[in-house]
Amino acid sequence: MKLIDFVVPYNADQRVMGTDICKQLFVNRILKKKPTVILCTGDSGEGKSYTGLKILEIVNNYFGVNTLDHLEDCIIYTPLEYSKKMSAMLHAPELKDCRCMILDEARELVSSHLWYSFVNQAIADVNALHRTIKPLVFVVIVQFVKDIDPATRRTIQYYLSCLRPLNAPHVNVFISRLWRDERDIENPKIRRRNVRGYYWTGPPNDIETGQFTPGKKMVKFIPTMLTVTLPQKEVYREYEKINLERKSEILKRKLEGLLFQIEKEMGFKSSKVESVVN
Repeated sequence: MKLIDFVVPYNADQRVMGTDICKQLFVNRILKKKPTVILCTGDSGEGKSYTGLKILEIVNNYFGVNTLDHLEDCIIYTPLEYSKKMSAMLHAPELKDCRCMILDEARELVSSHLWYSFVNQAIADVNALHRTIKPLVFVVIVQFVKDIDPATRRTIQYYLSCLRPLNAPHVNVFISRLWRDERDIENPKIRRRNVRGYYWTGPPNDIETGQFTPGKKMVKFIPTMLTVTLPQKEVYREYEKINLERKSEILKRKLEGLLFQIEKEMGFKSSKVESVVN
């Protein structure tokens, strides 16, 4: 018997249907006390951050959380922030309704080895610990799937590949469900499949109880991609502001380290080099 991932009402606006499907895929799991790890990939500028923020909005809206009020609480920009922000997310009373966190792509600002180890540990923590405290939707933004080791990949539920059309107010998201193929128990493999479900037309009915309303038509639906609208302008502008501040701080520290090495080799301080750092 094939598993069904979603059942949504039909809507002529693909963006609305994309949002409805995402809500069922991600929110339903944490309502059943299951942690959900989403791997969001794509080249630079293809909308990974847009997509992560949109998922954050969808989850926050469901639980009645104002995303602007808690944007900084819900996004981890660097390994240095991880422990503090994750602890607050799990235990702080003011964040009790927040159920989504984003691990932003910042590998350009930390060493490759540190980033690789950090991402693996963060995903392992979400899967091993948080389901007993507070199930989360955890969005990991990376450029390549190989930024995560094979063992950790087996704990990821959804794989998203993002593509942002030129001059379009949306992101095309190709979404797959990852699963473990253990038919060969000595050599298990990670497989992926398209998400699949049904959309229905006609009078509304109670999907949760399975009651069927006469005149309703259920249509099997396997989307090749989801069209997801961009986050609210206010949310993305605030994200850009915070993101710039955090990454500028780290970049400045790295450049100051480089300045120290240059000054050491030159034997004296250079105001010109220091101005470049600033």
